Amino acid sequence: MLTLHNQLKTWTQCVDRYIALTEFARQKFIEGGLPADKISVKPNFVDFDPGVGGGTGGYGLFVGRLSPEKGLETLLEAWEKLQIPCPLKIVGIGPCVPWCNKPRNDRPRLNI
Repeated sequence: MLTLHNQLKTWTQCVDRYIALTEFARQKFIEGGLPADKISVKPNFVDFDPGVGGGTGGYGLFVGRLSPEKGLETLLEAWEKLQIPCPLKIVGIGPCVPWCNKPRNDRPRLNI
């Protein structure tokens, strides 16, 4: 299938614009042979970087898919090492929901 489209020049002549989510992805598309002038970077949904907050929220927040590759166990270990009296809130869905919903008497600052 790819060979056919390469021969038909589908990727270079029949596509007006490619959208990459990051500059890294854009560079990979260029390395793969797509024309650089047809690739735009459009990040997902963040309009601008709001910067570091004032710290008045009173908690840390993780929002994302609850799956092993997201490193939730590593996050929890790191959060405990901070030893600050600030709870961590975790929001999301995924295959680790049952693990996240287990009672955490050893981690009272965790809120899922």
